[in-house]
Amino acid sequence: MLNNPDPIFKALEEILNQHKEGISEFELLKLIKSKGYFLDGEEILFNNLAMFQTHFSLFHLLYLLRERFLIKKKAVLEIHCLKIQLKPYIATKTSQPEVKDPLSEYYLDLNNLKETTEKDVDEMLKKFWRDYTDHHQKKEAFERLGLMGGESSQEVKKRYRELARLHHPDKGGDPKRFRQISEAVKSLLN
Repeated sequence: MLNNPDPIFKALEEILNQHKEGISEFELLKLIKSKGYFLDGEEILFNNLAMFQTHFSLFHLLYLLRERFLIKKKAVLEIHCLKIQLKPYIATKTSQPEVKDPLSEYYLDLNNLKETTEKDVDEMLKKFWRDYTDHHQKKEAFERLGLMGGESSQEVKKRYRELARLHHPDKGGDPKRFRQISEAVKSLLN
């Protein structure tokens, strides 16, 4: 990707050290762009492939930097799209094997950057929004039933029976509330 990544590594480390509480990917990109790295301009925001490539490039560098820190026992770099944080390295005496990190493997493989097409990015975004919507609909359904979320189908059915006894229109309940309860159960059990 870069012949000599040392200058950008230095810039990233400097920014991360200035944000001990962590920094979002968006804020980190803004600051690293202000130092002359990455593409400038708002066109990235309107081009899914360019946005993916910028994101991938930043995360590729962060995972390389994380490896470098660990090898030197200098720091631990926690990487997440919502928060990127540099923490002190603490040596441990555990002999546990290293846990595989699929995200690290993905971002360190530059073929994922080179081979990802605009169509691929569009499909990833569609899947993300579909999953996001499904998650929030289920969360709302659990809340509508007065449940915490994650209850078994038997617990959902039991709660439905309790609420149906209270809100069924034939028992003097509100038809709108009963319909909401029925829709919530249907979305959780299908």
